[in-house]
Amino acid sequence: MHLSFKFLIILFTSIFCISCDSISGHRGMSDSIHHSKKNKTYIKEYQLNQNPLIINDTITFNVNSIWLEHQWKYDKNEVNPIDSSFQLIIDLNEELNSGFSFNWNIANSFMNSFRKCSKKCIMVDFKTMPPDTLNYHILKGDLSKNNLGKKFSNLQIIAVDQ
Repeated sequence: MHLSFKFLIILFTSIFCISCDSISGHRGMSDSIHHSKKNKTYIKEYQLNQNPLIINDTITFNVNSIWLEHQWKYDKNEVNPIDSSFQLIIDLNEELNSGFSFNWNIANSFMNSFRKCSKKCIMVDFKTMPPDTLNYHILKGDLSKNNLGKKFSNLQIIAVDQ
């Protein structure tokens, strides 16, 4: 019994290490418009109705770029689009502070909200092609149902390549 337990531990550890070494099958995100175009996932560029992005009287972010791309995943180190899903990425000039998603959010609903994708980037997913003009709310607090009405301000994101 003791020998079979050791065998199971070694087998589990080996499988776990092999799966961690491969990026195949994992979703990806382009880190720039150039990268998105290189991956052939780029759809169009967007811009804010205001730049810098003003969250409240003490939090602002300069936006480098905003783009829409097909969601994609790595498949044997190649980029493959995922069905007909999309992701909008906002690349910021500054790092997000620790208050994002706890003290403030950009959302319309719990299911339609931006999430952090790196130290200087936020993104949102779409199951269908989004319109050329997107309207969001900058919200105070987390995304519980009680906080969806506490708005700092509104944000409009407009397609540049229409």
